Amino acid sequence: MRKLKLAAILPALQFIIAVSLLKWHNRLAFPPRGDELHVSTERMICLGINGPAWLFSILLSPLPISRVGIFGLYDIQFLIGVAALWYVVGKSLDRRSSGASVERASPGYFLWNLFLVSLGVYFFSMALASLRSLGRYNNPVGNLIEGILFFVWSVALITFPGIKLVNALRRKQVKPQPSAM
Repeated sequence: MRKLKLAAILPALQFIIAVSLLKWHNRLAFPPRGDELHVSTERMICLGINGPAWLFSILLSPLPISRVGIFGLYDIQFLIGVAALWYVVGKSLDRRSSGASVERASPGYFLWNLFLVSLGVYFFSMALASLRSLGRYNNPVGNLIEGILFFVWSVALITFPGIKLVNALRRKQVKPQPSAM
């Protein structure tokens, strides 16, 4: 029997979850406490679960798309990022579970993992910002959940690529010595 591929399942599942959370968020017409800025807990959970996709949507912000259905430009870009993010995560997990992880010590490999570690540091700062100001966006519960989810992303993005970098550097330093005869 063929094993299910996480690279196919995770993007579809996370896309459905993100669409559901965003639709739930869009049902709220007005802030519950007046006219000040409010972000719903549902949206904050969605952003926290899909942290790197949130950054992807910011990078795509100049695209000229106005509205499709109930979702605006930001949401569409975010959903594209969700699918892409979880495809990469699923592909990485599939590769790890199959034992076919080929790690090359190329400059691109180092730069990619260094980028992921720096992204982890950024998410750590985002987690601290969310956890320090729980009253921001008039949603203490949402800020707490988003901060915890950003912290989880930061740990994953610092730990796994960091271990790969350390192992690659160790392999480079340990070179076979010629035997003296």
